[in-house]
Amino acid sequence: MIDDHTPQRSSLPPWWYVVVIAAVPLAASIACITYYRLAEVKEPEGVKNLRASEAFVQQGAAAVPAFIAGLDATDPLERGRAAYGLERIGPAAVEAVAKLRERLTDQDSRVRGKAVSALSVIDPDKAGAAAAIAPLLTDPEFEVCDAAGKALVRIGPSALPSITQALRDGGPEARLIAVRVLRQTGSGWKPPLRDNFNEVAHYRFRTGLDGQSWGQATTEIDEAIRAAVKDSDPAIRLEAIACSVERGLARAEEIRELWQSNDPANVDLALLAVSGLDKAAVQFLPELMKLFDDKTLLSRATGIAASDPHRLEYMLLALKAMKTGAQPAIPRLIAIADDRRDRICLMIAETLDASGADDEQILSVLRPLMWTRSYGEEAGQWLVEHRPDEARRLVSVLTRRLGSGESGADEAMLNALGSLGALAHEAVPAIVPFLRQPDKWLAVRAAHALGSIGTGAEAALHELELIVGNPKDPFSLRCACANALGGVGPAAHRSLPTLQKVMERPEPSGPVIIGAVNESEWSEWDLRAAIIRTIGQIGAEHAALISILRSQLTSRSSDLRAASAEQLGACGATSAEVLSDLIRLLRDEDTFVQARTAVTISRLKGDRGAAVEPLASLLINDNLYVRAAAAIALGKSGAAARPGLPALRKALSDSANSRSLNVSQPSSNRRAYLKPGDGVESGTTVAQAVQSAINEIENDSQLLE
Repeated sequence: MIDDHTPQRSSLPPWWYVVVIAAVPLAASIACITYYRLAEVKEPEGVKNLRASEAFVQQGAAAVPAFIAGLDATDPLERGRAAYGLERIGPAAVEAVAKLRERLTDQDSRVRGKAVSALSVIDPDKAGAAAAIAPLLTDPEFEVCDAAGKALVRIGPSALPSITQALRDGGPEARLIAVRVLRQTGSGWKPPLRDNFNEVAHYRFRTGLDGQSWGQATTEIDEAIRAAVKDSDPAIRLEAIACSVERGLARAEEIRELWQSNDPANVDLALLAVSGLDKAAVQFLPELMKLFDDKTLLSRATGIAASDPHRLEYMLLALKAMKTGAQPAIPRLIAIADDRRDRICLMIAETLDASGADDEQILSVLRPLMWTRSYGEEAGQWLVEHRPDEARRLVSVLTRRLGSGESGADEAMLNALGSLGALAHEAVPAIVPFLRQPDKWLAVRAAHALGSIGTGAEAALHELELIVGNPKDPFSLRCACANALGGVGPAAHRSLPTLQKVMERPEPSGPVIIGAVNESEWSEWDLRAAIIRTIGQIGAEHAALISILRSQLTSRSSDLRAASAEQLGACGATSAEVLSDLIRLLRDEDTFVQARTAVTISRLKGDRGAAVEPLASLLINDNLYVRAAAAIALGKSGAAARPGLPALRKALSDSANSRSLNVSQPSSNRRAYLKPGDGVESGTTVAQAVQSAINEIENDSQLLE
């Protein structure tokens, strides 16, 4: 029963209660957010918390006075945040230099460390900054010493006089840290490039072990390092020897001393030093052979040094430098290769070749590697380059063995034939039937082999076309065959109608997924991507080819739009219609497409004046890579891009453009907005790309005048 005295409910509908209840906390949240944002931006004491510091940083030079005031705060946390904020603003905070130098003696170690880092970035007088920072190498707090060392490395060559003085006049701790900083700042030494053993960039000593000028010092810094080698402190002496090795100043006995230390890093450095000695390296063979015999260093079962996964690579570099003097190590190298099927075997083959091993010994290392998917191609390429006659004989042997019925033999033979590239052209008639094998993966391997053979596989074009155009064949095989057409190159022009027919079909519905982890899950999107790559390999300006690429500029897939734009530039398309298409693509919703399209425009020939204004508008894009790509394209347009100079000059004053860029090849799980060859290198800032564009435009304009 309802009590007559119960208060009457509102006449509002029930759903209004939900709205009101939800609105109250939402309004409160908005009010709080607004309050805090205003507090972060407007209140000068906002540097008291990290979030507020970040908000002030966004104001750039306008926030410098507030941060300078923060350096005098009573709270050390606030002083530290103020120094950090100034560092984030960068050179625009130059008026804070004097106050930051005062903070180098702050009673709080965290403040001293932050002040050191900020000063190294902001102070335009780099040598003066280094002189002020160097005494902190002996700070009682490790974090400050560490910050000082990193700051001196950041300053670079301007810091060398201060470091050298510390090396001569400082106490033991200062001298030790000074040598360590010198190793990072002044040597210019780089370790070998592990990815390509044939192009190892290891340093060379200034004089050979068989010369007379051992340890010759050519600069004041060299003299200071050589003096440190005689230091009475063993730790300083060893560090100085390592520094001498890296600068090409060490004597043979010093390399041995480094080798005999218990530090694995020093042993590796000694091995690398030996690899730079050429023929004189042979005197270190006894020490190197002991490394092979030390079971704790080198596991016979894996061939990997237990203490250092790269130790064996460094040992091989040293042996290679010894040339024929390394012959006593040949049996050990072959034994190691017997247990492996990886890149080390390629390095062993190189070392055996340098040491004068016979062909059969080298082939015993390479043959097993050629059967593998991962390293077979590299092994075959090495054989083609260094032993072409042996490679041809191997082609005949492999061709005869195809279809033998041995378990796994056909796949191994196809891998090996593909690794031999064009030299395996005589095997094409024997490979083509494998494209129709019931075993899908064997058919895919056959397609890969034909693509690797390249121009010599023209006889397979008809069969490859049929598979690419057949919707009933699995996508993994169709993709492999499309890639094989690209491997054949310009001779595959006859295949363009088939490729065009595939691309003219309606795009698949559903989500766009290219490059599924499992190859068996590849879809039509992967086939379309493969065809665009193939068109780029077929190359040359061709009406059908350009028609296919232009049709894909409106694809649902941003990756396909970007790839199609790039291939248009690669094939030399110069028509006004193509440029118009690309200009429209500069306004694409995807920043990756915008960046790659801008780079493509930078490569077009002919008049690109119509693209100047759209490119200039991208200099304020939220994505820094788009900005850099636009700057590159404007610079490559030369004098025609003069209308874009005001926008470029304005971009120089944007603090966000001080960010550095990463330039890399694309991988399966990440896009590469900028790639090698686009016009900038990794580490270049957007501002540097902009300045380079301004210089190109101005220089070209002067030439025209």
